[in-house]
Amino acid sequence: YMLVYASHDSDRTPHIFAVDKASGEELARVEIPSDNRYQMMTYMHEGKQYIVISTNGGNFAMTLPSSD
Repeated sequence: YMLVYASHDSDRTPHIFAVDKASGEELARVEIPSDNRYQMMTYMHEGKQYIVISTNGGNFAMTLPSSD
């Protein structure tokens, strides 16, 4: 299982982080355009999972690139 949360890295750049819940190992990080303001939402569309965040600049939807 994976925990996903929004925060800053050491230089205060906002990111979404994915962490393995069992080991605490960081699995991935994705830079986001500005600070996350509220809750995140996720949804599936045509077999791809999206994460939507609310930032200072508005809503932002993203997905990881396919592994193909």
